Amino acid sequence: MKLETKEMVQCALFVCLIAVFAQISIQLPTRVPITMQTLAIYFIALTSSRRVTLISTSLYILMGAIGLSVFSGFSGGVAALVGPAGGFLFSFPIMAYLINLIAGEKESYVRWGLALLVGTIVCYTIGTVYFVFVTKSSIIAALTACVIPFLPGDLAKVIVSVMLAKKLKRFVYQNKKVSLNSAN
Repeated sequence: MKLETKEMVQCALFVCLIAVFAQISIQLPTRVPITMQTLAIYFIALTSSRRVTLISTSLYILMGAIGLSVFSGFSGGVAALVGPAGGFLFSFPIMAYLINLIAGEKESYVRWGLALLVGTIVCYTIGTVYFVFVTKSSIIAALTACVIPFLPGDLAKVIVSVMLAKKLKRFVYQNKKVSLNSAN
């Protein structure tokens, strides 16, 4: 699997985007923070190739796993992955890949919205099941901690992503040559 230079640059930028958006967070008493990571992943999944989507999100998890402070609250390391929110982190590559797969090549707001909703459900499912195992809590307690507080914000992120994805996709894949010469 040989990556082109453009794909490598996109992967690097997308990993940075997820890491920056992870820092926009609200810590909840449930130990699962509200972050903008999913918004970044939505944009990546809707605007890039399946390969770039999967590599970017997987690389983000790998970078956090080796201790780089890319997760919310500038955290990193294996402890973040085995903690209560670890399932959500592990779900990101799967979620992103499915969103990209369902969204397809053709620009369709309905299809994109459906893809994002399916991806969000996958994220909730993996994250909540993982939370139950780590915290030994009931499924009702886990849903109360991991899903219900996030529904309004995630619905808003889905709407914003669908509305902006078309413009972002054009920006990501524009074929204009960029000149570093200010005279041009």
